[in-house]
Amino acid sequence: MIRLSDNLEVNKPAPVDDRLGVFSSTANALAYIAEDRRYIGLTLIVDTGSGAEEYWFESGVENADLVAKSTGGGGFNCADLLTCTDFTDLQTDVSNLQTDILDLVPYTGATQDLNLGTYNVTADQVNLNVTPTGTLPIGGTQWNNTIGSSETLLKGGSVTLKNGVDLVARVVNKVNPNTTLTKASYQVVKVAGAQGQRLAVELARANNDLNSADTLGMVIETIAPNQEGFILTVGQIEGINTTGSLQGETWTDGDVLYLSPTTAGRITNVKPNGLTGHIVVIGYVEYAHANNGKIYVKIMNGWELAELHDVYIDPATLANNDALIYDSTAQLWENTPLTKSLVGLANVDNTSDANKPISTATQTALDRITTLFQNVSQLTTTSTTAVTLTTFTVASSIIPVGGVIRISGLIERTAGTGNTTVGINVNSGGARYLQSAGTNSQFEMLICKTTSTNLRYGLGASNTTGNSFTGHNSTSISVAQDGSGNFVISFLGLVGTTGATLTLQFVKGNLL
Repeated sequence: MIRLSDNLEVNKPAPVDDRLGVFSSTANALAYIAEDRRYIGLTLIVDTGSGAEEYWFESGVENADLVAKSTGGGGFNCADLLTCTDFTDLQTDVSNLQTDILDLVPYTGATQDLNLGTYNVTADQVNLNVTPTGTLPIGGTQWNNTIGSSETLLKGGSVTLKNGVDLVARVVNKVNPNTTLTKASYQVVKVAGAQGQRLAVELARANNDLNSADTLGMVIETIAPNQEGFILTVGQIEGINTTGSLQGETWTDGDVLYLSPTTAGRITNVKPNGLTGHIVVIGYVEYAHANNGKIYVKIMNGWELAELHDVYIDPATLANNDALIYDSTAQLWENTPLTKSLVGLANVDNTSDANKPISTATQTALDRITTLFQNVSQLTTTSTTAVTLTTFTVASSIIPVGGVIRISGLIERTAGTGNTTVGINVNSGGARYLQSAGTNSQFEMLICKTTSTNLRYGLGASNTTGNSFTGHNSTSISVAQDGSGNFVISFLGLVGTTGATLTLQFVKGNLL
């Protein structure tokens, strides 16, 4: 550099051999060549200890502008840095840097957001901070240590999806008349068609199958009429009043909640039944609280009988008092009119008691109950000996072997004084009898035909005046038979006072 005046300097003309040196180092060269002698392109020869190398002032004349120069001169013109064989060390460094960039995460603890644009991140795992800070943006995911899972803020920014816990659906509010749905009211909705490639919903109610069968979920954000929003189909809804006060009820932890049959969209802890409404389980009270309540939603719709896979109810023929009958050909339970033939009672008639038919066997048994004699009375005055009061003849042919005759009656002392013994015996020669020390006694005797020629009997009595009987029943004395084989039954009166009068007030005999 040549200074012509205080205001004018010009580059010194370069020598024909535009190289200086050999210098022992770049520091030695810079100390030797003053700035006024330097110019861009000035070349120096420096002995680096392993051979002479060229250095030059490439882009300026400051000390820092002195840099190594390629052997060919004229600057650093390699098209591909990795092919510049005259800079072996630099080539190695660049190769190592390339490996680091491709294979390694360069650092941890970023000080600003990392934006990959449209590119993906591929990793064996992504570890979320279990104590996140900051505000979760829409579309962002973070760990929620309270619920034990990650969560994602959904479109609109008012619904946080608990990943692995919640299932949601985005629907269109088509409640008629127009009604804004809110999380605070946690209304229950059902499918009401579709709109804009999304399900449309309206309020559900358990008063009939039409209003309850398609129950879908519970509202978890504000959804204006004809607008989209999220409902919860399975999972946990939080931050609501779960004391039951909105429904006029009292809820406690663990209560089962049902779709209300009386108010559209409401839920209740009172279980409906076949008379009050359809049973649709909506969920369970996890935490009963006025502000921070929790409900676990899991909708279970009770099936109608006709919805069972092996039942067919024909609506065209369904009628009152139909029964469900299995058809083995169709392999279905079907509604069928209930008739007496269907249950094996084809011969049963709905007749009055007086006209009801009876079986032959029953009639035969009834025919055996034949009145042999009735209201027979005879008066006899006697002494203390036995006197015949009355005699009955019963045809043997009407009494089958094993048949029984029941004879009952009343004997009474109607005249005479004293403690007259009153008794009764059968047959004039009978030694067995019953007697009472009273004025009257009732008696009953059973006579059984044990063989074609023999009757056996037992005699019992009771005293209307309270006196006890003496004597005993007989089962061994035969009733006499006449020459025709008929049985002759004689009733004997026994008295204990001379002149007493015994009266057989009545006697009745029946073949059983």
